[in-house]
Amino acid sequence: MRFIAPLLLACLWVLPAAAQRLIISGQVVEATNGEPVPFASIFIPNTSTGATADADGKFKLAVTGTPDSIAASALGFVTQRRKLTSEPVQAVLFRLKAGAGVALTEVVVRPGENPAFRILREVQKHKPDNARSGLQAAEYDSYNRIETSLIDLPASMSKRKVIQDIRALAVRQGAAAASDADAPLPIFASEVGSRVYQKTTPLRRREDLLHKQMRGVGPREARCSRKCWAPTSRISTSTPTGRT
Repeated sequence: MRFIAPLLLACLWVLPAAAQRLIISGQVVEATNGEPVPFASIFIPNTSTGATADADGKFKLAVTGTPDSIAASALGFVTQRRKLTSEPVQAVLFRLKAGAGVALTEVVVRPGENPAFRILREVQKHKPDNARSGLQAAEYDSYNRIETSLIDLPASMSKRKVIQDIRALAVRQGAAAASDADAPLPIFASEVGSRVYQKTTPLRRREDLLHKQMRGVGPREARCSRKCWAPTSRISTSTPTGRT
């Protein structure tokens, strides 16, 4: 009987540690350019606990227990593993490196013409009929986005206060990838959205500006007397899509 009390005390000490709950969040990006890796797999090694990142590479995972590491994997990238601490809330950034491509063991070539060639010939034949210049009138939305970032900064420059301030502000703006010292440093971004109306005969063209935004290092339209930073973390390019 004298061993029962110490045993109960030991069980009460172990149970809270076993039931510890960790909240792990973060983002999965490419190591070369900091672009998000969408729908990457996040998992605790040697367990069935895991989650899938969203389209922006961000994830959030609740784990019970005290795992020592967490891993991320995606098609075309090398699986990366990060260490965990005992903190109840942790943030993890995965920077995946490109891996070897998938090798095909066998390729079967069937005789005859590729069906895609016939489709391409039809597209070329009807190209004048489908050209926008051949329409009497057209209306379409145009969206353009440009972003400038610095990559491969020297270690001496990365340690400067102004660079660290820009990175810190980028993280507060939602660019989790910018927290890594080796990640690209966002400097400037602009986006312009407009609606275009065009008439062929006689030739007339009008463009209505829907929205315009410019963000980067420097004053923002006289709203502040000192330096204002509002960097973004993604680089995207859009081409106009038309409808008649």
